[in-house]
Amino acid sequence: MNALQRLFKKKIEGKELDNLILILGKDKNYLRGFYEHCIDKFSSYPTGKVNVKLDKTKQRLTIDLHIRQEYHHAGSIHHFDYDKTEYGSSEKIKKHYTFEQLKQNPELLNYLIEHKYLKKDFNKNDKSSSGLEKSVATASIISLLASLFFVSNNITGNIIFSANSTTSNFLGIGLFILGLAGFLIARIV
Repeated sequence: MNALQRLFKKKIEGKELDNLILILGKDKNYLRGFYEHCIDKFSSYPTGKVNVKLDKTKQRLTIDLHIRQEYHHAGSIHHFDYDKTEYGSSEKIKKHYTFEQLKQNPELLNYLIEHKYLKKDFNKNDKSSSGLEKSVATASIISLLASLFFVSNNITGNIIFSANSTTSNFLGIGLFILGLAGFLIARIV
């Protein structure tokens, strides 16, 4: 996982990260190593960036976890100066699971479902969903482009729609909002 990918992945820490590390097959000594490295006047703990990819065509799941040590300057017992965060060593754990292996590992499967990385029916091939998603995305793009024509009368003049500027702007804004809503719906579906 490169730096750009880590920027957009879910950050996890604390018990959620600890549980994932243990579920992925690392032992408690591995985990303890992250908490034992302390620098004077700094509080130390690991944070992680996780990426879960589901490939239904290959029937495979990939978990890419990038763990990094963070050191926060301890100003007082309950206050950390996050502006003075320093970063220590980092490690990567990358695991591939077939759907059969995933079904045989209920602890990992429950973790992924509980933390919303997977849906309960992850292994179903639902082709109608992808078709619906494509059609909603296409309608959203068309709606966004159409909104550009109606927001400015300079582009359309009065050839397409002979209305005053206010009506044209409202129509353009409405199409723009409809296009944005379509993108949101396409991501949910």
